[in-house]
Amino acid sequence: MFYKELIDCNCDRNQKNVERNSFGIYIRLLYCFFSVASLIGFSCIANGSKGIFYLLFSFCPSFVYLYLFKKKIKKRIKFSHIVEMILYGAILSIVFAGFLEYIFSLLCLYFCHTCFLKNVKEPYSIVCSIMMLLYFFLGVAYVEEFSKICPIFFINANSIVNENEYTELPIIENHNFKNDIAYEDNENNNKFNKFKYIYVDNKFEYIFFSLCSSAGFSSTENLVYFTLTSEQNVLTIIILRNIICVLLHMSCSGIVSYNIINNRSNENRKGMMQSILSILKPLFLSSLFHAIYDYSIYYSSLNIPEYQISFFKALFMYSFLSMIFIFFVIIKGIV
Repeated sequence: MFYKELIDCNCDRNQKNVERNSFGIYIRLLYCFFSVASLIGFSCIANGSKGIFYLLFSFCPSFVYLYLFKKKIKKRIKFSHIVEMILYGAILSIVFAGFLEYIFSLLCLYFCHTCFLKNVKEPYSIVCSIMMLLYFFLGVAYVEEFSKICPIFFINANSIVNENEYTELPIIENHNFKNDIAYEDNENNNKFNKFKYIYVDNKFEYIFFSLCSSAGFSSTENLVYFTLTSEQNVLTIIILRNIICVLLHMSCSGIVSYNIINNRSNENRKGMMQSILSILKPLFLSSLFHAIYDYSIYYSSLNIPEYQISFFKALFMYSFLSMIFIFFVIIKGIV
């Protein structure tokens, strides 16, 4: 009797999920259409007749990188899910990051005015440099890494988290499963699963979808930079950003998503605060190297002695190569 009760309950829930998912498909299609139209419209308005050219060169290299990673996945993945994750990163993550960076810059308005406009006396220049690194870490790198990783909310990774767990069913026939504490806990843990429509079976698939979001984010960022760059330097900026910046963004997101799924698999989290910390802690390493990367680029562009420029260029290459190395070591260990 209890078995039949459970089956009937699951059937009703599945029927509701089907109806909810059908509505969700239309919402996602509408979002994709709006996102593509927004990207095309922005590029054409900002760049005129070269808008489509800039848009293609902003996104095509990211697609190549994703294709190379996709070849490592044996399971067939829906192309629509890949496109959706790219567009989540291209629009939602960009808007969210821009909003947070704007709020953070308002909170640090006096500091930004003082340090970035060079209104600093010589004895305080070292202190200002340290504060600027902290600003790049919290106000730029941490914000961007968090924004890029937000779309993984739509990924259902329960099969990875619970791969080493099992539930032993009781033999007693009159045991009321629905009143079981474990059953109730499972219901509470799954209340957000109705929004998680992308299912993954292993860590590499989970990382791949985070790379899709990061690729969309970095591609839109490329488009903005191309728009703001003069025509004389645009080709150089296109090549450098597509080779270096896109790979850095994807490597950082790959490391973050790997740490997140590892934390979920190894920790028994209880409460909202522990769940939030399990997301924020994995961001630290990637955000630190990302901040050093931005910090070195900024200082290399200033009117400073040649030996200092050489130092910051070396720091730039160190942060970039470190992220690439750590990421590929992780991928090698998984694959």
